[in-house]
Amino acid sequence: MAAKARASAHLVGAIGTVVFSLSLAGGMVAWGSAATAATSSPNVAPSPHQAGAMPVGRLQVSPMKPAPPPPPPTNPSGVDCSVLQCIALTFDDGPGPQLAGILSVLDLRKVKATFFLQGWRAAANPGAVATIAAAGHVIGNHSYNHPHFKGKSVEYIDAQLQQADDIIVAAGAPKPTLMRPPYGDNPAALKMADADMGKVGVLWDVDPWDWNNPGPDKVIADVLTYTQRGSIILLHDMWPGTVDALLPIIDNLLAKGFVFVTVPELIGDQPPGTIISHGPR
Repeated sequence: MAAKARASAHLVGAIGTVVFSLSLAGGMVAWGSAATAATSSPNVAPSPHQAGAMPVGRLQVSPMKPAPPPPPPTNPSGVDCSVLQCIALTFDDGPGPQLAGILSVLDLRKVKATFFLQGWRAAANPGAVATIAAAGHVIGNHSYNHPHFKGKSVEYIDAQLQQADDIIVAAGAPKPTLMRPPYGDNPAALKMADADMGKVGVLWDVDPWDWNNPGPDKVIADVLTYTQRGSIILLHDMWPGTVDALLPIIDNLLAKGFVFVTVPELIGDQPPGTIISHGPR
């Protein structure tokens, strides 16, 4: 009788062990599946309890890095520059000390422009970058610190553009799809670098030399003399004379039937590596 009891006890114990082992194995399989999903996801950190133990607590989710804003539509206004006398105002080297005055004049006449920013200036004034973008203007890349590109390698140009891109995006603006080479340098390496970086190079066909600070009257006269359909006008947000010249320039060109657009609206979609200096004539 005692032997039978001992055998029964051993049987119950064995069954309990099997049941417990199956339950534990089931738990380990379920946890193993969850752990596999967690480690395959870039946004979920593996649990410290993953290795060889049952899960305790909740999975830890790592914070996601915010993506840069998407670039604005190429032609949000729907202007047809194959028919109209479209022209584009561009401003280089900023964010500069005259940015507020430039933006005020543009807003007064509801004109959108394109700003080619230097990376180091953008890093020093990220709020200005965000302000330009929030006002509906287009931001382009004007290198990190405005070196000559002649004689430089593709890798050197790539690095200049990437550094400026990173700063502009960190300030809250879309990643630039346009770039303007410092000094208008246009070596063979530039096209290759632009293609690498997914950018269109933008030069100009009207330059009143406002960077030489000749005074507003000279800036106005040169712009009005040389602007034609498809023109890309080069200005800077660095000197008071440019601010003083801007409203007369806009009003006189509007009176001549010109339509102000951004550079993307003027040139439309272009393949990366293209270098342009004006829009449709």
